[in-house]
Amino acid sequence: MTLIELVVAMAMAIVITGASVAMMVSVLQRQPDLTQRGDQVGKARVAVEKLVQGVRQGVVGTPTLTTTSTTSKLQLETYVDGRCGTTTVSTATKCKVVYQCEAEICTRTTGTSTTSTERIAEGVRNPSTVFETLKGPSPCASVSGETITFIAVDIELKSKKGGVTLLEDGAGLRSCA
Repeated sequence: MTLIELVVAMAMAIVITGASVAMMVSVLQRQPDLTQRGDQVGKARVAVEKLVQGVRQGVVGTPTLTTTSTTSKLQLETYVDGRCGTTTVSTATKCKVVYQCEAEICTRTTGTSTTSTERIAEGVRNPSTVFETLKGPSPCASVSGETITFIAVDIELKSKKGGVTLLEDGAGLRSCA
């Protein structure tokens, strides 16, 4: 081996090592943001799944949707397990549930006289258009005419870098009383 070959080999090793270290540092710096983003999307997915489950068990004829330029609010009667307001219930119990999205936060409130509120999603980009209702003929004999029979949920989550993750789902109301 000549001295020139040795110097060239060392220079190549230094360049390759420097590039590897730079790439490793970049990955390690981005990891907390990626973990936080994954947590945010995971929590929102769970919230959408719970929301859709509540809609499926919702009572036909009870939903109301209120929207403004900055908020959307969906109110319905549905059957819940666990808690209705501050009351603990062990079996499916009919309960008033209100989903409200405003200022990048969506909440779920249960109960009437005593309520319980929980945050279900944060970083929501479209708080005024999260819910959409579709009307159709009622599947229930006790409810006549057209009523809300399907509720769609579209949550857009913002990221720090400006990207958007869209979570979509929906369900038809199944309970007649």
